Amino acid sequence: MRQLYFFHDQKKTFIPLYDGLVIGRSKGDLHFEEDPLVSRQHCRFSIVKDEVFVEDLGSTNPTIVNRVPLIANRKRKVLLNDVIKVGNQRLILT
Repeated sequence: MRQLYFFHDQKKTFIPLYDGLVIGRSKGDLHFEEDPLVSRQHCRFSIVKDEVFVEDLGSTNPTIVNRVPLIANRKRKVLLNDVIKVGNQRLILT
């Protein structure tokens, strides 16, 4: 499997994606402490047989994929070039 990344469009940086990655404001592997719309533990990514999934962890402001809010605690498949919005942060799967 090739290495997958998120492109953080505000910071113009690439962030490696790996199975089990958690995004949050104060807990998790990738922190956005400055963003009040990100929950402490906001969402989790998983990789199963070369497919990427995201799961909202019951955040106050839902994780959004391609402008569609996720239902809490349900996995959704994410494809290359999908836009994932966590709080005010925009990540693009590359």
